[in-house]
Amino acid sequence: QAITFAVSSNGTIYSVIGHSGYNLFNLVRSTDGGETFEPVYTFTTTIHSIFISQHDGTEYIWVGEAGPRIFRSADHGQTFEHVLTLSNSAKTRSYWSFAADDDKILIGEYGNIDVPNVVYMSTDAGDSWSQIFDTSDLHPMLNSHIHMVKIDPYTGWIYVTNGDANGVRSALHVSKDNGATWISYEIGSRSNIPENGFLAATFPDPNRVFFYTDNYPGVWEWI
Repeated sequence: QAITFAVSSNGTIYSVIGHSGYNLFNLVRSTDGGETFEPVYTFTTTIHSIFISQHDGTEYIWVGEAGPRIFRSADHGQTFEHVLTLSNSAKTRSYWSFAADDDKILIGEYGNIDVPNVVYMSTDAGDSWSQIFDTSDLHPMLNSHIHMVKIDPYTGWIYVTNGDANGVRSALHVSKDNGATWISYEIGSRSNIPENGFLAATFPDPNRVFFYTDNYPGVWEWI
């Protein structure tokens, strides 16, 4: 089960609960730092991801289910609408699969590594979507899934990483033009180097990015 929690701008914690840790259908929230939780919304399938973004003064809650559907709420979880269906029965994987920077939001597919996985971008809070990255571009017959999507808060550059590569090397992909073109930096592969792809990143200052590897813990500094 993925990590399923998010914190809103006013400190409200959104999470999920289920029976004995399974069937995590119920979105809940806490306004007292996690001391107590109240029910918000019940989905029909297990929740894999929760993410919160802001756009034009509105705060949106995004929920990715175990299947390929992405839901959005603009009223603090009172109602949700289905806004995107991922390809190839893919899913999202916690907050690693989401990124937002005011006018745009990214969603990366964490699907089967034997089929292509893509990154979607919306510039209107999820009303419409375009595909800006496809793992099949790395090699038409060899694929991997999207480990992480990030938007640099200082430059607006987009960072995408592929991981658990099936025959291709894990890499960091950077776009400086909203996904129109990409530069790729190879990291390693499961077969020869213990670097299974970057899974997270932080931005300590305008000149550096720290990337964190997957199953073999390590931090890479990119200048």
